[in-house]
Amino acid sequence: MKTAVWTFLFAAATIAVSSAALGQSANESTEWKTLKESNGLAIGTDHHTYYYRPKSVKELPKQRVQVWIKDLPDATAKRDSIAAHVESMVEASRIMTKLENYAEYTKTGDSSRWQKSGPDSAATKLFLDGARKEWGDYAFELFLWQVDCANGQYRILQREQCDSSGRIIQTADKEIDAAWDNAVPGTVAEAVVESVCKIAKGVHGQH
Repeated sequence: MKTAVWTFLFAAATIAVSSAALGQSANESTEWKTLKESNGLAIGTDHHTYYYRPKSVKELPKQRVQVWIKDLPDATAKRDSIAAHVESMVEASRIMTKLENYAEYTKTGDSSRWQKSGPDSAATKLFLDGARKEWGDYAFELFLWQVDCANGQYRILQREQCDSSGRIIQTADKEIDAAWDNAVPGTVAEAVVESVCKIAKGVHGQH
């Protein structure tokens, strides 16, 4: 999935108070701090809470800021994401297997392998087991944000999907020249932009 799609999801998601909104979250540490709205409530949706890494806050020219943000899903969101990733990987395997077997069929005229490359094939089941093992410990995602405080815009340059130990399962996107998007009022994106700019102003004394 391209970064542009994830940018859209941030822009479209409206803010909701998560279970970690009151007080310090159990996942908050000296390394990661909860992103908060001006009223002190944690920024998040029904199933996600967002954190930033203080030492990653970097001041850029033109009142812009770069920061790493962690998206911590709850159990429901993790389950749904794991299922979607596994299905996507298995579907890709099915397509590749079918193409490979079709190529064999065009060479030899033997259609037996081609006909056995469906969802119940041994190859697909083996790939499914591997996909479940790879994504079974999926825990959170990291996004490299750049925020334009002067114009209320943002862009996402990189996305990493990680397991509970912090190991990167997949680097989804790296788009150094990603387009800037407006932070739509009332969305997570707007709340993140406002929070990041406030944090940067406190750290670097931006005006």
